[in-house]
Amino acid sequence: MIVTFSDVRLREMRSGDRVDYRGVTWRVVDYSTYEGAGGYETEEWQLQPAQGETYYLLRERDPNNPEELIHWYLAQELEKPQVFDGYCSRSITNNFWDNMQNKKAPYPELQLYGKTYFFESQTDGYYLGERGTEYRVTWDYWDRDHQSNFAIEAWADGSTCFYLSRGVVPEQFSVEKASNWQVENSTAVRRNQLNAETSWQIVGSFALIFVGILLMIFG
Repeated sequence: MIVTFSDVRLREMRSGDRVDYRGVTWRVVDYSTYEGAGGYETEEWQLQPAQGETYYLLRERDPNNPEELIHWYLAQELEKPQVFDGYCSRSITNNFWDNMQNKKAPYPELQLYGKTYFFESQTDGYYLGERGTEYRVTWDYWDRDHQSNFAIEAWADGSTCFYLSRGVVPEQFSVEKASNWQVENSTAVRRNQLNAETSWQIVGSFALIFVGILLMIFG
């Protein structure tokens, strides 16, 4: 397993840092970890843009795939999408939580937005985030070309989450620590304040000169 500088740099991100990917800048608003059976682990960073949808950057360590032990993904959460299995024309979106929490067999394939995803794996374990430790079950599905991942999470609190993700590489990202850009913002604010003060001083000087000229003429 090769760990690059970019990999280490991304893993150091925490709330308040900023990350850029293909011209889009996000602010990190949450960092969480997840541990499953057999040494399966993920790290997750919640990314919030200035405008638009929230994304999640995930680093997965999968012992079942030793040739490619580490994977990075960029995931988008879907708001209760209409999901269908391969044998039914009715949406099964509301069935997932009960099936997953009660350890029922996963659907062999699913239809989402007209595309077919095939079941690959199931994980369950504890997710450690800023809100504490929570239990979840995850079903992972992939498209035929193994380029797009569809993940379903059933949480102990009764919620179900849906994500579409694609693989990324750490070298595609650049990171700016919160301390750096906060200092830059503070400096910029102070610079603007000084410029404003200087402008008013200049205006005040011209006003005094103008008043003095008027007094000389009409005084």
